[in-house]
Amino acid sequence: MTMSGPSVARRILRVLSDPRTLPSKVRNRVDSLLNDSTGVRVVWPRSGRALLEPFRVSRPHGRQVLVLTHATLVSPGTERAMFAGLPNTSVGYPAYPGYSGSGEVILGGAETTGLAPGAHVAGPFQHASLQVLDEDQLVTVPPGVDLDLAAFIQLGVIAIQGVRKGRIGFGDHVAVLGSGLLGILAGQLARIAGAGRVTLVGGTAARLKLASDEGLATIDRRIAAASVAELEADVTIDATGNPVAIGDAVRATRRGGRIVLLGSNRGVTPGLDLAELRCEGLELVGAHITSLPPHDRAAARWPWRDEASLVLDLIAGQRLIVHTLLSHDVNPAEAERFYRVLSGDSTVLGAAFRWDQLDRRRRYTPGRDIVRERLRRAKPAAAVPAQPAAPVSVVASAPTRRLGMALIGCGEIALDNARAIDASPLAELRVAMDIDEGLARDMARRYGAEATAEVSAIWKRDDIDTVFISVPHHLHAPLTIEAARHGKHVIVEKPMATTVEEAEAMIDACRRAGVELGVCYAHRYLPYVQRAKSLIDRGAIGRLLGVHLVHLLDKPPSYWSRGRTGRVTSDWRRTRATSGGGVLVFNLVHYLDLIHYLTGLSVTEAFGVHTTADSPTETEDTISVSLRLGEDLVANVLGASCVRGATQQHQQLRIWGTEGHLNVAEPFQVYSLHDVDGLLPGAWHDLGEWEWGIERREYVTRFASAVFENRRPEVGGDEGLAVQRVVAAIYAAQTSGQAQRLGELERV
Repeated sequence: MTMSGPSVARRILRVLSDPRTLPSKVRNRVDSLLNDSTGVRVVWPRSGRALLEPFRVSRPHGRQVLVLTHATLVSPGTERAMFAGLPNTSVGYPAYPGYSGSGEVILGGAETTGLAPGAHVAGPFQHASLQVLDEDQLVTVPPGVDLDLAAFIQLGVIAIQGVRKGRIGFGDHVAVLGSGLLGILAGQLARIAGAGRVTLVGGTAARLKLASDEGLATIDRRIAAASVAELEADVTIDATGNPVAIGDAVRATRRGGRIVLLGSNRGVTPGLDLAELRCEGLELVGAHITSLPPHDRAAARWPWRDEASLVLDLIAGQRLIVHTLLSHDVNPAEAERFYRVLSGDSTVLGAAFRWDQLDRRRRYTPGRDIVRERLRRAKPAAAVPAQPAAPVSVVASAPTRRLGMALIGCGEIALDNARAIDASPLAELRVAMDIDEGLARDMARRYGAEATAEVSAIWKRDDIDTVFISVPHHLHAPLTIEAARHGKHVIVEKPMATTVEEAEAMIDACRRAGVELGVCYAHRYLPYVQRAKSLIDRGAIGRLLGVHLVHLLDKPPSYWSRGRTGRVTSDWRRTRATSGGGVLVFNLVHYLDLIHYLTGLSVTEAFGVHTTADSPTETEDTISVSLRLGEDLVANVLGASCVRGATQQHQQLRIWGTEGHLNVAEPFQVYSLHDVDGLLPGAWHDLGEWEWGIERREYVTRFASAVFENRRPEVGGDEGLAVQRVVAAIYAAQTSGQAQRLGELERV
C-alpha cells in the first residue's frame, strides 16, 4: 500500500472506529493493507549521495504506532557533517538520516495506551514518509501548534541541554557562539531561563539580523573579533560544532565561568591548554541529547519526554520562536539536490522535508544505478513513455490552401525533403526541378508533381510560393538570391552557404524582397530534442556547465562521388570550393545549431584542429573543436567520418549542469536532482524509444505556418548565419593556431 496523505489516516480512522462491527471481508482487506505498507525514505548509499527509496513498513505491534509523516527537520550541522563524511562522524552506509519530525498517528499496536489514531505527534523521526515508533518515543503536539513547527522538537531538546548544563540563572550574561539553528535556539532558551543578557557571536549577517530581531545582542565575528574577548560572559555556549571555537569560548568567558560544548564538535581541538582552563577557574562541560533517558524521571530530573513537552509548550506559548528559522521547504524527492546545497550554502538555516509535497500515490522506483549501488543486482528501471514532439504552431486562421512548393535539386537529400513536403498538412509539392531531367521526373512521379529541367520555369508560376533548395552547397547563395528576386520564399538545405559573406548576401536579398528565408536545421524538431529542450528550460539540469559531442561516421570512398544512395554521380563533395568543408559542414553543423538551441547561448570563442586522415578529399574527415558559449559554458566537439564500424550507437550529445545531465542521443537518458516528469531524482533514466523521420515534416509545417501568419520562421537566416560564423571561426583557428573570438550573435 502506498500512503497518500493525511486523508488516508482519516479514512482508516473511520473504518477502524470499531473494527468488530466491520464485515469480515472488509476487515480482512484493511488488515492486509496495513500489514505491509510501502513508504519512501531518504538514504545515503555512500558519502555525498542522497536518494529516495521505497521501503516496507510492517503493521505496528505491542506499544508501537504507525505515523504518517508531515515534516522532518534537518539538523544542518550534523547532517552536513555526516553527508560529507567530516571528522568525528560515525556513519555506516547505507545511512538513513533524520531524527526530528512530526506527523499523524494512523494506527496503534494492541498495547498502546496514550496515542489514538488521529493524534498529532512529534519525536525522533527519520526522513521517511512513514514511521513505526514506540509510543514512549513520541509526545503529543499541543493544540494550536502547527506540525511544521512541531518538527523542531529534537533541536529544541538539544538546545535546552546547553541551558541546563550551563546552570543559567537570573541576570547571568550568556554568550552563544554560532549563529546556526542550534545557536539561535540556545540563545532564545537562555533568555527564557532568566539570563540578563544574551550575546550571539556569528559570521553570517542574515542570521545575526534574525537573532537581533528575536531580542538577542549580536557580534559579527568577521569584523569585530576582538569584541569576543571583552564579553566576560558568565556562561558561554559553544554551538558551532567547530573544534577551533573552544579558544573563542575561553576568551569570551569570565574567570570562574562555565563553558558548555553543545552537540558534537567535528574534529580535534588543536592546542587546547587545559592549564589555562584551570588557572582561570573555568568549568568545561559537554551537553548532548544522548545523555537523556527517554521517559524515566527516576533516572533524571528532566527525561526526554518532559524536555520535548516543554519545547512544544514554549512554542505553543510563543515564547520560543521557531517559524522565522525555517529557511527552506524541501521536496523529499529532491534530497540530493538539497544536501548539495546544504554542503556549500551558508543561507540554509532551518530546512524541513515536507512529506505532504510528495505525491504519495507514485511509486518511487529506484533507477539502475541505485539498484547496483544498493542491492548489487542489475534490475533496470522501467522506461518512461516517450512524449510527442512539441505541437505544430496553430495558424491564426486556417489557410484555405496549402503552401505551393517547388523542389530545386532532386538528388539525395531531396528525397527526404520531398517526403517532408508531402507529409505536411500545410504544404504541397507542385514542381520538381533538376538539371538531370530524369531525376526530376522520378521525383515528380513519386509525389504527383510536375517535372522540369529549367529553373526559370519555377519563377514564372504564380502557384509556387516557396522553393526548397537541395543542391550542392556552393549553389545555395546564387539560387536563394535569384528566388528572392522573383518573390519566392526560400528554404535552403544546410549548411546555409560556403562562406559568411554568401550567407549575409542571402539574408539581405530576402529582406529587401520581403520574402521569408529558412535554413533546414530540422534536428531541432526531433521528438527527443524537444523533450530535452523542455527539461532544460524547466531547470531539470540546473545552471548549464558543459557540452560534449561525439559524432563518428564510417563514410566509404564511394560516398565522395556517389553519396549515400548513389542517386547522383558528382565529385562536388571532394573540394572545399564547392562543399565549403568536410565533416564539419556536412554533419556537425546540425549539432552546432542544436547546442545553440538547447542552451540558448551563442558561441563567443572557438578553436579547432582538423585533418584529412583517410578520405579521397581535400576537406577534413577528422576534427576536434573547443567552444565557449556565453561567458563560461565550455563545449567539446569531436567528429570524424573515417571511423571503421561506427554506427548510431557511437554518437553522443551530452549536456550537463549543476543539478543534472542529459544524453541527447540514443539511448536518450536523463539524470536530475529535481523531481520532474515523474522521474526519481538522483538516478539515470532511459526515456524510451522515439519516432524518427518526422523532423523535416515538422520543419516544413512550421515554416508554412510562419508564412501564412506573416511572421519570421523559427529557424531562419539569422540562425543559419550564426552557425556559418562559428564554422568560419573554427577553420580560421586552424589556420592561425589561435582561438577566434566571436561577438554575441543577435537573436532575431
